[in-house]
Amino acid sequence: MPVGLSFSNLNFNGNSDKSPNKQGFFHNNCPGGQYFRGACLRFNAVGGTAISLQDTLDCKIDQWYASRCSGDVIKSGWSGQKQGKWDHSTAIELSNFNAQYCRGGKVLNLPRCGQSIIHNGWIEHCDNPGDLSNGQWIVDALSLEDCKNPLIAHNTRLNMRQTSLQSGSWIDNSMQGDRLLSIWEMGSTRVESYGVALDGSLKYNYITSRWRLENNTNQETWFDLGSPLLPDRG
Repeated sequence: MPVGLSFSNLNFNGNSDKSPNKQGFFHNNCPGGQYFRGACLRFNAVGGTAISLQDTLDCKIDQWYASRCSGDVIKSGWSGQKQGKWDHSTAIELSNFNAQYCRGGKVLNLPRCGQSIIHNGWIEHCDNPGDLSNGQWIVDALSLEDCKNPLIAHNTRLNMRQTSLQSGSWIDNSMQGDRLLSIWEMGSTRVESYGVALDGSLKYNYITSRWRLENNTNQETWFDLGSPLLPDRG
């Protein structure tokens, strides 16, 4: 049976920098669906997994911050329960967050997440920004800076916009390992101010240039298109 939980306005210090430990903050072990809402959360020096979920139905974590954690920060898995076919998580939204100087664990350990969204996030100076493999993600305004390893997104349907990759950070969207999703719907897009990259098909009505010759009067107008060069033959 699905369960729901929400909490907000919390500052959790795990003190793993002073006394090494594997203590996390929240762990869900209820199979078969979970609704979760978190807001205004700060995790500092957490040795274990800060937030551990499974079998999510709807989940939103907004305005959260992590610093110097050594375990996973946000994690979601699956129970494998046959009733309901719980072999993935669904509808996770992460927004307005910053994670920095996290070592060892993954900032985002979220494989097999369908219909999920990242909006306005910054991950910097971390060993492992995360794992979004075998998922479906819309990623808006995500910045990765000075991360030792890539953000893993193997076999993921990834739609990105205004992505900032700094100081050698990158996103690995290659088709490695086992694939969960249908091969017929694979692909990715990246939309930036300087161009668009499509890893898939493109259907359009017509293509037109942004540069046009306009005459909005009732009089004829001459346009200077340049001077042709006609070299002598021979």
